[in-house]
Amino acid sequence: MNRIRALWRRVVLKWEHTVGRVAVRVSVGRLHPVPMVRLGSSYGGWWTPLTVLERAPVCLCVGAGEDITFDAALAEDHGCTVVTVDPTPRAIEHVAAHQPAGRFTFLPVGLAATTGTQRFYTPRNPEHVSHSMVNLRGTDSFFEAECLGPADLLERAGCGEPELVKLDIEGAEHQVLPAMFAAGLRPSVLCVEFDQPVPPSLVWRTSRAVLRAGYHAAVVDQLNVTFVSTSV
Repeated sequence: MNRIRALWRRVVLKWEHTVGRVAVRVSVGRLHPVPMVRLGSSYGGWWTPLTVLERAPVCLCVGAGEDITFDAALAEDHGCTVVTVDPTPRAIEHVAAHQPAGRFTFLPVGLAATTGTQRFYTPRNPEHVSHSMVNLRGTDSFFEAECLGPADLLERAGCGEPELVKLDIEGAEHQVLPAMFAAGLRPSVLCVEFDQPVPPSLVWRTSRAVLRAGYHAAVVDQLNVTFVSTSV
């Protein structure tokens, strides 16, 4: 019986991922490619515009998990000022053990739409590290952590306004992105993972909000989208 449940769960996850990929690709519309390079591992890497990297920008990477190869490449290979945030205990341990060289800062807090304490719900698979403020997997256990709204996080980081923002925040992107725009935060590059499962209509609504805020989708990689400002 346990094997059947496990098999069924894999089928469901694959289906959710497939539906999510289709929803993401449809919602971002026509791609507007610019010269790009992929930084980081096959798991944790992202596509980033070369013209932005040449400026060694300030980068805000939200969601470290147990793979900060993208963050490290920004800091070590391109001289960027990188602020990485994640309140998850295993992520904190991982960053401590793999501290990148260069201008790298880590803050053990979360990014939310507003400042305050938030619950982070556990994944169904205990081997997974990512916890979700919106309880993507419908689990009961959680930990609580300090979260900062966009303006408060930048003030805490003391780094100035970032030119690149990466959001891998397990479903909270749908609340955080509108809060960023409302706070006047318009980075040149937005790297967003549209975590699943969520209704395709929610992916559409958030993607369209990003496009209306002055962005084009440049790359779609599975559930990851690199949006680039139309001014770049």
